[in-house]
Amino acid sequence: MRSDKIPTISIIGAGNIAWHLAHALNEKQVPIIQIINRGKENGIKLASEVNSSYIERVEDMQACDIIIICVSDSAIGSVASQIKSRGIVVHTCGSVDM
Repeated sequence: MRSDKIPTISIIGAGNIAWHLAHALNEKQVPIIQIINRGKENGIKLASEVNSSYIERVEDMQACDIIIICVSDSAIGSVASQIKSRGIVVHTCGSVDM
């Protein structure tokens, strides 16, 4: 990632933390290229609120610079194992390894 480039971001999840992060990033004009969420209704709603696209399956993600995993603590490992990207992957839990 070049230092003069605004990173592209994908967010996995559409719950409370994902909602707040997506809106904060969108407010700062950081491009969120996709929201990935199992639940179609919440995923589509959040994606439309932050001018992003919605994807239902992690396997179908487009390449991006940063992937933020915002799922339940018990699902982090499973979700992380599905990511094939070489970008930066972070999650929002402080007590679970990836």
